[in-house]
Amino acid sequence: MTETSNPNPDKNQHITEYLEYYINQEEPADSAILLTGSWGCGKTYYIDRFIETYKNIIKKQSPKLSPYALQAFAPISYTPIIQEYLNQKEYNSTPIILKISLFGLKSIAELDKSILLERLAFSNTNFTKADQFFLFLSKSSLQFTDAFFTKNIFKQIGLNFVNFMKSTTLSKQTQQIILIFDDLERTDIPLKELLGHINAFIERDHLKVILIANEDELTKEFIQQEQTEEKEISEAKAYISEDDLKNRETYQKFKEKVIGKTFKIQSDFDNTLAYFIQNNPYKEILLAHVFILKEIYSSQKNINLRQLKQTLGDLTYLLKHLKKKHQQHPQFIKEFIRAFGGLKLAIYTHELTKQMFERLLPSSEPQEESNPYELKSITNSQREAILKYTQETEAINNNFKNISKKYQIQTWLYPLDICFDILFTNKSIYIKQATNQLIYFIPKPQQPLWMQCYRFPTLDDNTFHNLSQQLVENFLSLKKEPFYDLLHIIQLMISWSNSKLINIDIETIKLTTKKTLDKSTPYWINMYTKEWQDIRPERSITFDFNNKTGYGYYLNDNTSFQELHSLFHNKQTEIIEHIKKEQEEEQNVSILQALQENTYEKSIKLLFNPNLRWEPIFHKIEKEKLISILLQLNNNQLVNFNEILKTCYLNNDTLSGQVTCFYMTSEFLFWHHIKTGIETQFNTTQELFKPIQNYNFKQLLETIQNIIKTIQPFFITESLYKNNYADLEEYLCNSNQYTQQAIFDINIKEVFQNNLYKYETHQIDELYKILIKRYSNLPVINIFNTEFSFWKDILSYLKDNEWSSKHTIDKINGLIDIIEHSIKNKEN
Repeated sequence: MTETSNPNPDKNQHITEYLEYYINQEEPADSAILLTGSWGCGKTYYIDRFIETYKNIIKKQSPKLSPYALQAFAPISYTPIIQEYLNQKEYNSTPIILKISLFGLKSIAELDKSILLERLAFSNTNFTKADQFFLFLSKSSLQFTDAFFTKNIFKQIGLNFVNFMKSTTLSKQTQQIILIFDDLERTDIPLKELLGHINAFIERDHLKVILIANEDELTKEFIQQEQTEEKEISEAKAYISEDDLKNRETYQKFKEKVIGKTFKIQSDFDNTLAYFIQNNPYKEILLAHVFILKEIYSSQKNINLRQLKQTLGDLTYLLKHLKKKHQQHPQFIKEFIRAFGGLKLAIYTHELTKQMFERLLPSSEPQEESNPYELKSITNSQREAILKYTQETEAINNNFKNISKKYQIQTWLYPLDICFDILFTNKSIYIKQATNQLIYFIPKPQQPLWMQCYRFPTLDDNTFHNLSQQLVENFLSLKKEPFYDLLHIIQLMISWSNSKLINIDIETIKLTTKKTLDKSTPYWINMYTKEWQDIRPERSITFDFNNKTGYGYYLNDNTSFQELHSLFHNKQTEIIEHIKKEQEEEQNVSILQALQENTYEKSIKLLFNPNLRWEPIFHKIEKEKLISILLQLNNNQLVNFNEILKTCYLNNDTLSGQVTCFYMTSEFLFWHHIKTGIETQFNTTQELFKPIQNYNFKQLLETIQNIIKTIQPFFITESLYKNNYADLEEYLCNSNQYTQQAIFDINIKEVFQNNLYKYETHQIDELYKILIKRYSNLPVINIFNTEFSFWKDILSYLKDNEWSSKHTIDKINGLIDIIEHSIKNKEN
């Protein structure tokens, strides 16, 4: 049976030889064979090939499934169709190999049903009428209970289940049955019961059994069931003795009783890959690039053949969506298989996930529940959300680079959004169009110069000379280029300079790059305003994977290129800030106009612009001008403005786990000023206000006070964290503010505690200085008492947490002493 035509050595040849010996033995079986190995090592693939060989033998020897002879059993009265069955006289001595997956099976009854169905479907040829009868019977019985199927049907026709499977003639000769049970560790049948049933097949029925399992997982599963199923002995099958079950405490005892030989399947990558490819519709393409697939998988410590099969299936699906000219382009198809073979494997090994990929997509619009930019009901605050998100995004960027390096992916070919669709949504409708735009398929005259030079080692010398000379001239003349294209040009300049292909040194390239970046800024602002207006600062740059060209940068490890790459990052951030500033200025003017025009819908639309939804806006409006406008509003306008503020600030929306007011800390003092200004004007000229107008202003002041109260905890903690000491001191030490009410109280306590761990020593020192100034002039004793209790609680909190620094504890202790001393002086 063993195939010898494969040029690759068979790592499992010794297993094949023993299985042949085991199956062909004439003596009844007294034990089972266990084939073990880690998940994905090729256990199922190995046994399927083994069975396939036997099926090929059967096809050659017998064109029809041998009928089942029922005469060998107790005589009963048969229906005409069964009588026809009995009259069949064909015989085939070839062993019947039945492979059953135990995955998901929940009972012995389900297992017996699966065995019977597999037995009836053993032949690929036409069934006899009798065969059809039993196939119909077995399938129709699915409508009944498992117990009815396994116990009643066979009793009704006077059959023993196992003998029925073995019967082949009108005499007492029977065919040999080989049972193969796969996925032993994935079954839901209690393992004691299952192994006992398998043991009965061997000891009672003398069937030969091959078990396939990841023994490490099987052992863990068995031990777990041993610990939780001590009372289930009574449910065991009758042919397993109670003593046997009671005394069996470990899986090893089961193994000693049931399993005679254990073989570990070796992952046979070369043979498996050839087997997977042999019937693939794109066999020729894949065979021509087998070396790439081998290089991709050589990076894996433990090769998972199931992942290999999945990857090949995905590549086949993608190849189907390419045009023939794409499939036949040698350079493109090589990069295509390397890129998507590697990326698909990275997905299956969980090195690359959908959530990671979404972080780097160009759009900041919500896409999935896991997207941190999703608007959702407020949950428990995650105080480090922004910092954590930025760090994670940077880590993901690095992970993408590492994946490219690991799988030797020089280019991802397509823009990141198209790659995302290809890898995660199976949207391949744009792949042909996107492929047509790649360098390989754009007619030479239409390609940018850098594209024509991208694979310069393939050019002839004359062509390279002409193209490189023109590209160098354009570069040195500071010619304006698209943003992403310029970085490709610089990469070529550095590469050519290092290789002495052009007479330009690295310092000249750096200087020219800086000049070009400055000169091209207005050009890029005009070109990218619409595209970049949605990009948040922490997502601003993903040149390696989202540079709109589909071509990666092969000089990522070059220090000169890294330096210039950083300049591009800074320039893009500068342009984005400029675009947002222009948007904000336009929006501020529009908001004031909308207020004066009493266009509520327009105001809401402006403030909920998705590009600026989470950006502070009002503090950039001139304070006195806004106060003047508000005092001139009529009742309807006042009501509308009040509703606008509530909708924008006092809502339950969150971004990255933070409420709206977390992002509005720069407006804190602004709203204090607006509140004070309105109150001053209102108190001075109150008699001029009519009753409803008076009521509406009181409602507006209450809303502004609620906004201030909601922003306050974040203002204090974020001002300290961002080293914004001037604003913090103005708020804590300004006589117009601190004399009115306590600031450090229960309303700020939780937020302040949750942020303490991130403050550095110099920030604690600055806070201490500001607070000393505050408490040296604070005249109201009640405020002293409230804040004294606050700092005592903070000190207790710090002492209860191991991460607390001694420096912070000492400073808070000193502050408490000062406050306590001040309270005593006030009382005296």
